[in-house]
Amino acid sequence: MTELRLGICRSLPLELSNMPQLKTLRFFDSRILLSDFPGLGFKSLKRNELEFNIDSLRNIDNVRFQDSLKYLGMENCNLDGEMFQTLLFEIRPKFPNLSCLDLRFNIIESIKPVVDRIKNDNYRIATKSLHFLNLYRNPIFKKMKTDPIEKAAMLSFLKSYNTVYYLGDKYYSRLDPDIECALRINHAGRKIFVENGGSSSSGGSRSLPPSLWPTILERAYEKSDHIPGHTYGSWSAD
Repeated sequence: MTELRLGICRSLPLELSNMPQLKTLRFFDSRILLSDFPGLGFKSLKRNELEFNIDSLRNIDNVRFQDSLKYLGMENCNLDGEMFQTLLFEIRPKFPNLSCLDLRFNIIESIKPVVDRIKNDNYRIATKSLHFLNLYRNPIFKKMKTDPIEKAAMLSFLKSYNTVYYLGDKYYSRLDPDIECALRINHAGRKIFVENGGSSSSGGSRSLPPSLWPTILERAYEKSDHIPGHTYGSWSAD
């Protein structure tokens, strides 16, 4: 069994540790805390949906599935800008292989405080795994389309978190063209580009022949609408 759904739970039986192939664990109408997890295995767990709060995540330590968790959803949780910063700077680093952060239907209004903190604190982005940041139906989602300041902040954010290429709308063309371009570049992989006349970020002892660039860029563009995140559930915007 690779997926298990539990409803109206107040605790977790230790027998769950005898399910080494379990990859998805879903809780419905439950009050399970992360403190209930340390004694359990779940070494292969990749997706977890449960009720929790920011403080319980902040204090998490030595949970068995920290290295395997790939999807974390906090949908419709009244998550505001301050909580968003806590999630990015304090909690996400605890899950080094987290690739999907689903924050739909919250109240995040701006990405600018995150960008300011990165610049002012000289924060070093350590993640190379985060690809999907679903901000759909947050105030910021519409704001970045109409507010030049918010748009500039989002572009700066995408340059810092340069592995993120999905913000909650599977149709890139519905986004601002500059943000669309930044997402496509992140999806293609910035490491193959030479920016501002400098060397490639990969250290670049080798370079691609100019004759190959049109083919590479064309293929990257054609595949840039492919969102592999659908394997984590149907949570993209329509």
